[in-house]
Amino acid sequence: MAHQVGVSLASLNSLCRQLAGQSALQILPQRLLLEAKRDLIYTRLTINQLSDSLGFAEPAYFLRFFRRLTGLSPREFRRREPRASTSTH
Repeated sequence: MAHQVGVSLASLNSLCRQLAGQSALQILPQRLLLEAKRDLIYTRLTINQLSDSLGFAEPAYFLRFFRRLTGLSPREFRRREPRASTSTH
């Protein structure tokens, strides 16, 4: 990510620590999780589509990532979330 925005890793981490009190490696999984939860609530993307849109190489990696951080599978999270979309987006 540092390379993509044209800064050194040290600079990126320094900026992240100043702004959020965490390193980039601590922020990135939380941001991915936020995006995943948002998509699970507000879209009808399949787990495979969601995994792909978030950049996971395999849906299994996404499933493990999501369960590790939430204690739930994405399907369980969607089922329990009262705001989950019934639209076809």
